[in-house]
Amino acid sequence: MTALEGIAPVAPARRLPLLDALRGLALFGIIQINLPAFLVGPDPIYALLGDHGSRSDWIAFVLDVLLIEAKFYPLFAFLFGYGFALQWQGMRRRGQAPQPLLIRRYGALVALGVVHGSLLFFGDILTMYGLCGLLLIGTAPRGARMERRRVLIWLLFSLLLLAVQLFGPDAPAAVAATDRDALDQALAQALAQLAHGPFIAAAVDRARLYAVNQSYQLAAFLPQLLFFMSLGACAARLRLFARPARHRRIWRTCLVVGLGIGLPVNILLAACEARLAQPGGAPALVVVATEGLYPFACLLTPAYVAAVVYASLAAARQPWLGVCIALLSRLGRLALTNYLVQSLGMLLLFSSIGLGLADRLSLVELVAIGFCACLVQTLAAAFYLRFARTGPAEWLWRRFVYG
Repeated sequence: MTALEGIAPVAPARRLPLLDALRGLALFGIIQINLPAFLVGPDPIYALLGDHGSRSDWIAFVLDVLLIEAKFYPLFAFLFGYGFALQWQGMRRRGQAPQPLLIRRYGALVALGVVHGSLLFFGDILTMYGLCGLLLIGTAPRGARMERRRVLIWLLFSLLLLAVQLFGPDAPAAVAATDRDALDQALAQALAQLAHGPFIAAAVDRARLYAVNQSYQLAAFLPQLLFFMSLGACAARLRLFARPARHRRIWRTCLVVGLGIGLPVNILLAACEARLAQPGGAPALVVVATEGLYPFACLLTPAYVAAVVYASLAAARQPWLGVCIALLSRLGRLALTNYLVQSLGMLLLFSSIGLGLADRLSLVELVAIGFCACLVQTLAAAFYLRFARTGPAEWLWRRFVYG
């Protein structure tokens, strides 16, 4: 996404390839979540397993929970906040008022998110990013101390909201076990409608799911996003990614947190979600444990960030690492374009307006499609950027904002 880190690059005086590489890595993870989500809607992804999922599908499901699920949206949000702070600081140094330009920028992002979510993919995140950007403008701190306080406030708010979700009147322990037969039947009908039914009916249903999803995100997801964005704004003051070699202690800490805490948490979460996926339901304790562990799945994300940073630092000694970082950075430079193209590809792949494969693909096939799609996008981005400086979606967005 570099004025809007995590989503699309702005036009800075000089680029930071490390940030672009992190965006590229995140795109590889995001598509692995969006592909099955496009099919199951608000239902759990394990619904795609059915009662007789193959061993390869179960392995793909467990690895998805362990390594991908809830690991990359925090990275996008962190980079968004990092870029917001860079742009805010840069405009203040030049004596410009940042509010008018940023309001246009994030207002345009909200509008783009509405179109994207209504027409392509109900799980759109652009709308929420635009709204969070507008909130950041209204609450922009005037110093490092206030930025740290904002991080703490949103963290506490997120934890309070989690406690309400776990122990409130609609707590998971009070929810009846899912009827797997009814879930499987409803999903089969929805997939058949998507793959072979009238396209207009599926489009109307997709717009309805988008509205429901945005309402849920506003109520339960917004504080988490603002926490990660505020954390990214604090990191921008340290210029973590401009001078990564100066912050080796931070990267070591990221590895320790990610591997020492995040990995065990995600192993436990994967075990709980695998139990939930078993026919017959799961004990209330497993349901509560799953809901309680899910917000902490992001503790593995710092290890991913540290791995990319260390790879970039070692690129001078290991040329193949330099090639990988360069390719990821090409993919990340076109993050907004690639994100939208992924959604368009899902529509053409799954729906009746395209190939209509919604009811024919297994979970492991979705994983393979996601990886191959990102690999093709990486090579296409490397070729495209030989002739252009920015992607078509980024160019249109920038033309609207800057004129």
